[in-house]
Amino acid sequence: MKKKVLMVLGLFAVALLAVSLSGKITGNAFAYNLPRSCTESDGGNNPYELGTVEYKDTSFAGPKRTAADACLNNGNLFEHYCDGPVHLTETIPCRCEEGACKK
Repeated sequence: MKKKVLMVLGLFAVALLAVSLSGKITGNAFAYNLPRSCTESDGGNNPYELGTVEYKDTSFAGPKRTAADACLNNGNLFEHYCDGPVHLTETIPCRCEEGACKK
């Protein structure tokens, strides 16, 4: 009898916890409260200059990450840039050499 009561109380506690969270936790719950930051070396979305970004977003709690513009092939640049505190990327069709579009 005591085991049944403990099992029922345990199930009730788990159900109460699940209802109280109501979908608030997805993935790493602690990292989602971290502030974003992003800085870039080439002055914005500038495909004609090799640039790097240093960024921190809400998906990880570790140190800042660094990413550099790079040629995907001779005809496409993978450009990293900041929109305020947010790190973004864009594939730009161009004649690409050494991480920048050539004019």
